[in-house]
Amino acid sequence: MIIAIRRVIKEHAAQWLGLVVLAILAFGLFYTPGMRRSAGAHAWVMDINTEKIELPEFRQRTTNIQRQMAMLRAQYGKIADLIFQAQGLSAKQEERAMQTLMQETILNQTTARMGIRFSSEYSMENMPRAQQELFDTIPMELFDPYHGLNVKRLHHWIAQQGLSEKFLENAISNAFSRQLLKDLAAQASYVPAYALEHEALMRTAGHTFSVLSFSREPLLKQELSKPVSQEELLAFYNRENAKNQRYWVPEKRSGFFWSFEPSSYGITVTDQDITSYYDDHKSQRFVQDPAKVQVRHILFAVPSEADRQAMIEKAQSVRSQLIAEPTKFAALAQEFSSDKTSAKEGGLLPFFARGEKEKAFEKVAFTLKANGDISEVIATDKGLEIIQRVEKKASTFKALNQVKTEIEKALLDQKFDETFTAAAREIIDQYAQNPTVLDTFVAEKKGKKTTISKIDRTNEEWGKHLFRLGKGDVTYSLEKNAGVLILLTEITERHLPALADIEQRVTQDLHEERATDALKKQVLEAKKAARNQSLDLVHKQMGGTLETIAQVKPEDKKALEALAKKGLPVEQMFQIEKKGGLIDYKTDTHGSLVRLDELETLNKEQIAAILASKTGEFERESTGLFVRGLIASLARHATIKVNEIEKEELDEQDVASEE
Repeated sequence: MIIAIRRVIKEHAAQWLGLVVLAILAFGLFYTPGMRRSAGAHAWVMDINTEKIELPEFRQRTTNIQRQMAMLRAQYGKIADLIFQAQGLSAKQEERAMQTLMQETILNQTTARMGIRFSSEYSMENMPRAQQELFDTIPMELFDPYHGLNVKRLHHWIAQQGLSEKFLENAISNAFSRQLLKDLAAQASYVPAYALEHEALMRTAGHTFSVLSFSREPLLKQELSKPVSQEELLAFYNRENAKNQRYWVPEKRSGFFWSFEPSSYGITVTDQDITSYYDDHKSQRFVQDPAKVQVRHILFAVPSEADRQAMIEKAQSVRSQLIAEPTKFAALAQEFSSDKTSAKEGGLLPFFARGEKEKAFEKVAFTLKANGDISEVIATDKGLEIIQRVEKKASTFKALNQVKTEIEKALLDQKFDETFTAAAREIIDQYAQNPTVLDTFVAEKKGKKTTISKIDRTNEEWGKHLFRLGKGDVTYSLEKNAGVLILLTEITERHLPALADIEQRVTQDLHEERATDALKKQVLEAKKAARNQSLDLVHKQMGGTLETIAQVKPEDKKALEALAKKGLPVEQMFQIEKKGGLIDYKTDTHGSLVRLDELETLNKEQIAAILASKTGEFERESTGLFVRGLIASLARHATIKVNEIEKEELDEQDVASEE
């Protein structure tokens, strides 16, 4: 939410950082579009600073986002669209594809001119670290939560998409570079104390609202009673087809697919295979308890930059004493450390693993070679620190018998991918001359047959392959837990029905559109009236449904879910900052006016208690908004062109996925 922070997030700082980056773009390293993607013969969809995004890349991105959004909607339901909104992303797949490609291209251009670049070797070895940045490029299902990226499936996906290995290397390297740029931008963000206090109030205080709601239903009844002329109907039909191909019937395809499962494919995994896999992957995948280290530390807080040099000298002086007499560490920690809690214990901290402390602190702690070793003076977020290693515990690993089943499945899947892929390619090569090879293979490997009858485009992997085939052709796909052979037998071409054939549907759509327009006008008129009078009076004058929502706290998830189920704009409601503040909210079927009647008062002690546990969360959200603001600033300064002709052609071809 970050209500106040959104307004006071140092807009001038974002502009300043944007200007610095823009200056680098103007005067920095020479950059050409070919550094990212080479020019080709494909039609282009978008041109960003003379760098073109071509149609195949846009198609691939749209398909991948389609899959992502389907997975998120399946997991989160209606809340998924709120998640997209909170991230500043469109809930429409084509718009989001344009958004992400534009943002990535602008950031890639920026990092290139700043000289930020990671080698392909480093990028490939550390690919999981850039996983979040890669989700829009590489399908989420290729990332295993336990074992990282499934490299074999990745290469299979690359081949199916017609991409090159170089494309993958560049995509991963660019992802690392973009992440570094975002990290640098995050370091420049700042949230003042008063904004944090206001956010604590808005996140925690109870809110009381009045809501005046209007429904489209009575307006639609009025519209349905009105006649519609053939001229009006034809004009609407033509307009909707020109705008978004609304009444086109998408291409449909028919055929068969056969699925094959690793468990029934006749593959065996030996105990020796399992043991070798365990030995090779034990330290990466089967850690029971990670390595831990215990240290003492002395913290020298730095009150301001003006004090830094003096504190460095003080820390170096203390370190000199420790090098001479390491056994005095506990005593000197008690005397000098600004961390008063650990100072009482001689600076001793509990054992910790990697990822549990600040990176700079953790890196030094784990690189000290022996117990008693003392670090250099290091800079951390807390100030300056000296570390002494006390003890280190080595990693422990899960026993082979604990992970045997998991390994067996991983090896079974791996062997299945290899053998099924090889067999499928042979079938594809031989099928045209000898169709019986398919039947023989299916019978031998116990494939399960499914009939496909006039289906639209689908997010299923096999469905996407079906729409790439020519009539009578065979192909294959590796799904998450199976292999699939696909045969296309029939294509029903895309077509536009005559108005006379769908007149009833078009008439209903026209009435609904007019009722929606009337609803939006009604809400705006009610909002105008509510500026000078109570919602109760507006209700009496204009109708609708008026209700009072008793005090609700933003942290009460059940109450918020109940409001969302009513169709109320929950997030916008809790962004109203002042008593009497009014917002309107409109959908195609409902409209609402929401007024904040009361905002609970919290005292300074209550706000301080909230900030004690929530400051980090507020600052992280603020940082995310700051980075998004920087990207928006870069986009405003970029020269962006959209090839409307190609976009229209793409919309026509992809209308099936819209419907």
